Amino acid sequence: MTILLLILAIAACLQACRLLLALSINALPVGIAVVTAFWLNGHGHGLLSAILLALLVGMTLAGTALWLCAHCHAPAVRRTVIFLFVLPAGIAGYQGTMAICLLLMPEGAAAVMASLSAGTLIGISAARRLG
Repeated sequence: MTILLLILAIAACLQACRLLLALSINALPVGIAVVTAFWLNGHGHGLLSAILLALLVGMTLAGTALWLCAHCHAPAVRRTVIFLFVLPAGIAGYQGTMAICLLLMPEGAAAVMASLSAGTLIGISAARRLG
């Protein structure tokens, strides 16, 4: 029974890391969508319309970035779009990994190094996804 619980705990941790990677790569569209939803709801547009419009804004932003990277051949535009997506992805990956590391190990250099390497890898993953 203990071995089964250990296996389930490891599977849950790996699933949480996979979810962290997926959310970190899409940090910019998700963040913009959340801010849009709060802004629209705060200005009296209603909860349902705020959520639907925020989903539309987030999906449009993600789709536009992918389209620009695929069809625009100007290096400056491609690098700007990639940089705008990589920076929030790296920060979100660093912060999420730091939270997981501080749950599993004491505060110190090992947690910071693991978070820095994970943030860097998540930023690279976001850049490879776009370009």
